[in-house]
Amino acid sequence: MLQSFFKIALRNLVRYRAFSLINILGLTMGIACALFIFLIVKYELSYDRYHAKADRIYRINKGSPKESTVDYDTGTPQGLAPILREEFPEIENVAVIFKLNPEKTQIKVNEVLTREKDIYFVQPQFFQLFDFTWKQGNPQTALDDPNEVVISESLAQKFFNGDALGKTSGSIMSMT
Repeated sequence: MLQSFFKIALRNLVRYRAFSLINILGLTMGIACALFIFLIVKYELSYDRYHAKADRIYRINKGSPKESTVDYDTGTPQGLAPILREEFPEIENVAVIFKLNPEKTQIKVNEVLTREKDIYFVQPQFFQLFDFTWKQGNPQTALDDPNEVVISESLAQKFFNGDALGKTSGSIMSMT
């Protein structure tokens, strides 16, 4: 019985080639689009989910008008934190993030000038909101003083051969 169904289906595919081709291409494109949409949604829902408080963390982006469009940046305006705390008492914590312009910023370490693309000024509350693995130092006391920085393991290796804790031989210069 099953063999006769396949035989009839094959005869119809051969007899109505154009109709069959349109149906098969439509089905293929529909499945491909559904899979693509599923992958996009899965990625968006998994973004930054490794933080313990991920379900309670929200991000506010800064928009700057540029000609006919708006350029969105990862930083937040400096005066936003006190306003959010005052206007929305249900907010547990706020951390301001400000990204430096990489074209106008240089880092000087051991008399060597270099440019890095991802340099941010953050408030100490940043490490209360986000969970990062620390190789050295303490997230509770990091950034307590104005002249302290937190750097990645790759930058510590690049500038200090891996041991950057307590070193004070660098500066960040921003050109306007």
